[in-house]
Amino acid sequence: MSPAEKGIKPPAEERKSSQTFEQWRVTIQRVRPRLVGLVVFVVGLVVGLVWAYAIAPVLWTNADPVHLNTSSQDEWTKMAADQYALFGPQAESHTRQILTLVGDAQAVINRLVAANSGTDPALVGRLEAIRPLAPGPENPELTRIQYDGIQAIAPVLLVLLILVIGAVVIVLWGMYGLTAKLIVRGLIPSRHKASDDPAMIESRQREAERRRLTQEAAQQRAAAMAAPPPLPGVPGGAGVAEAAPPAVRPVCEFVSAYLTGDDYYDDSFSIEDESGGFLGETGAGISETIGVGAPKKVAAIEVWLFDKNDIRTITKVIMSEHAYNDEAIRANLAPKGQAVLARPGLPVELETQTLRIVATIRNLKYGEGPLPPNSYFDNLTLDIAAYPKEGASSAPGTAIGNMYSTGTVPMPPVR
Repeated sequence: MSPAEKGIKPPAEERKSSQTFEQWRVTIQRVRPRLVGLVVFVVGLVVGLVWAYAIAPVLWTNADPVHLNTSSQDEWTKMAADQYALFGPQAESHTRQILTLVGDAQAVINRLVAANSGTDPALVGRLEAIRPLAPGPENPELTRIQYDGIQAIAPVLLVLLILVIGAVVIVLWGMYGLTAKLIVRGLIPSRHKASDDPAMIESRQREAERRRLTQEAAQQRAAAMAAPPPLPGVPGGAGVAEAAPPAVRPVCEFVSAYLTGDDYYDDSFSIEDESGGFLGETGAGISETIGVGAPKKVAAIEVWLFDKNDIRTITKVIMSEHAYNDEAIRANLAPKGQAVLARPGLPVELETQTLRIVATIRNLKYGEGPLPPNSYFDNLTLDIAAYPKEGASSAPGTAIGNMYSTGTVPMPPVR
C-alpha cells in the first residue's frame, strides 16, 4: 500500500506544507500588532452600519406630501382631483388644503396632464378643474424642504471623516511602533536627551552588551572548531586522531544571550534544512526567579527542543549553583525537565526523534547583591547547534537524510 493510500503525506509534500505553515505563522506574528487597530475599526464600522440600517433604522412618520417622492405626490394630486369632481365646490376648501401640502401643485398637474393626455382624457379633465386651486412655486410649504448642498451630503461626509480619522490613527500607531523599534536599536536618535531617559540608555547598553556576547560566543565556537582534537590516550594533548570519526555539520547554529534587566527573555529559533524545509524549533527562556523587585533575579533558564516529527517538547533546566543545591527549587522545577548545573563551557544536549541540539554555555556571570552567592545570573550566553540525530530516518530525499552524504554518520559524544 502506498503512503498516499495510508494517509501519509510524501516527505517532499510534508516539508512543503510545514514550510508554508511556518512562513504564515511568522508573517502573522509580525503584522498582528498593526492589524489589531484596523480590525477593531472595521468591526466597529460594520456593527454601526448594521445597527443603523438593519436592527434599529430611522423611521419617519406623519410626513406631509411635500416631503414624499414624486409618485406619492402624483397620487395625492389625483386624490384631490377625484374629491373635487365628486363633491364640487363643497370640497373646494379641503382640496385647496391638500394641494397646498403637495407643494408646487401646478408642476405636478402639468406633469400628470402631459403623461395622461392621450390615454385618460377624463383624468385630464378633472386635473384641469382643480388647476385654479393649485399653488405654484410660491407656495410657502416648499420652504420646509429647502436645504443646502452640505446638508444633502452630510451623511457621506461623516462616513468619509470617520474613515480618514481611522486611517490616520492606524498610520500613526504603526509609525510609533516602528520608531520605537528603531530608537531601541540605535538606528535613529531619540528626541529625548540621554540624561532625561535612563530607561533608553539602559536598553541601548543591554543591546550593545548582547551583541558583544553574541560575537564573543561566535568567536569561541570558531576557535573550538579550528582546534585539533586531543590525541588518543594523551589527556589534554593536541594532534590529529587518525581513527576519529568525521563530525556531522550542524543544520543550524544560533546564539542566545540573557542579560540582567531582560525580564521578558524568551528566544526561539526555527530549525531548517539547506532547502528551507522546517524541521523544528529550539530556544531558551526564563524558568525560575528568586527574590523580589525589578529587575528579575533569574536563577534558572530552560532550554527546549521541538521536533515536528515528535509529539514531545524536550526541556532541560540550567540552574545557578544556589538553585541547583536547593532541594525545594529543584523539586519545583523537576516537572519542567532535567536539572543541569550551569558551568562555563558545559554542553547541554537534548534529543528528540530526529533532532539533537547541543547548547554550550559560552559565557556565565553571577549577579551580586543581598541574595545568596551564585544564586542568580547576571548574564549567560548559549551557543546552540542543531544536528540530525544519529539513527534517525536517513533515507535519501528526507529532511534528515539530506544532511548525510553516505548513510548515518556518528556524532562526537557530549558530556
